[in-house]
Amino acid sequence: MNDTQERLVNPDPRDEDSANFSLRPQLLNEMIGQEKIKENIAILIEAA
Repeated sequence: MNDTQERLVNPDPRDEDSANFSLRPQLLNEMIGQEKIKENIAILIEAA
């Protein structure tokens, strides 16, 4: 591979990575939908 070619996989963070992280819920109760699944996940987390 030539050093001047751009790599297809680059480990450096991109600007859009921080924007995507801010859109993700930080707490279980911030998630919308799937109430039964959220209840099951909460039980699994407490049991762990």
